Amino acid sequence: RSPLHEREEAKAMNEHDMLPSEPVTIVLSQSGWVRSAKGHDIDAPGLSYKSGDSFKAAVKGKSNQPVAFIDSTGRSYAIDPITLPSARGQGEPLTGKLTLPPGATVEHMLMEADDQKLLMASDAGYGFICTFNDLVSRNRAGKALISLPDNAHVMTPLVIENESDMLLAITAAGRMLMFPVSDLPELSKGKGNKIINIPSAEAAKGEDGLAHLFLLPPQSTLTIHVGKRKIKLRPEELQKVVGERGRRGSLMRGLQRIDRIDVDSPVRPKADDSEA
Repeated sequence: RSPLHEREEAKAMNEHDMLPSEPVTIVLSQSGWVRSAKGHDIDAPGLSYKSGDSFKAAVKGKSNQPVAFIDSTGRSYAIDPITLPSARGQGEPLTGKLTLPPGATVEHMLMEADDQKLLMASDAGYGFICTFNDLVSRNRAGKALISLPDNAHVMTPLVIENESDMLLAITAAGRMLMFPVSDLPELSKGKGNKIINIPSAEAAKGEDGLAHLFLLPPQSTLTIHVGKRKIKLRPEELQKVVGERGRRGSLMRGLQRIDRIDVDSPVRPKADDSEA
């Protein structure tokens, strides 16, 4: 007569479940030395570095979430912040914790939620969407993440905040193409699909390649700095470069040597905002 209740199978607790969740800032140097600082209010470039070394990157996260690294060959790795040395010192070389392929260097570092969607791309003009969890590998030798054509490089991963955003690609030769980021496939690894068409002959000679990628909310405005010139592209002008994914893009005169690009996007409404 006792009521029977079916329960889920008991699971061993993960050590991370028992750790306090504290804000941390992970700091990486140009020479590949890494350290962990408590808190998010850290002047990472102002920390002490070894002679001949300097600041490369910093990411903010929680002490109980992994920090992921991507190397120059397209492999990804992950380390628990609690295993990293304190930022009171100058850190330790990543090569002591990771086994990189010969000649490879760590290029990018990220800390995001497991299900956070990211845009991975190479300057050969290919890309795909994955989640942060796809980057995580507890293996010292990491895992293959993005396949790179000859002489191609991994571009800085972009965090996808809204899947309705547009992806703007600009090549070194000044070609521009914009399309919905949702047109790219969701993959856990691979080469991805063509973002913008870069002729292999031009890529091989170094004459063209993917130089800039931006995720733009609707009604965004770009200010492109070329030397002392400023070129402003408003929403109606950006519409002129909208096309199908994988096309050659529109050639924009004077955009061959871009120094900096500023994005002015409208403030997104918060999820809890309601109309009066």
